[in-house]
Amino acid sequence: DAMTEAHLLLPIEACEALCAGIQAAMVQGLSTGPGQESDLKMLPSFVTNFPKGGEQGSFIALDLGGTNLRVLHVELAPPGGGGVPKV
Repeated sequence: DAMTEAHLLLPIEACEALCAGIQAAMVQGLSTGPGQESDLKMLPSFVTNFPKGGEQGSFIALDLGGTNLRVLHVELAPPGGGGVPKV
């Protein structure tokens, strides 16, 4: 109802403050210096470039979660080089 919805709405200023706080916690979580501890633990991804669209070849992706380890093997064909192989 309208009363419940009103309790869930945040003013834009509160949303901006929340975003700024999350961003600050992420920066602190990535810091490595002494006294830079954070409740939000982060690991650097070392991703230095974004895909350009012409990538091809064999790639392996790892997802190291808190409980699971997932491994993905992807074969990328040259642009216009065919469909998706079944694995």
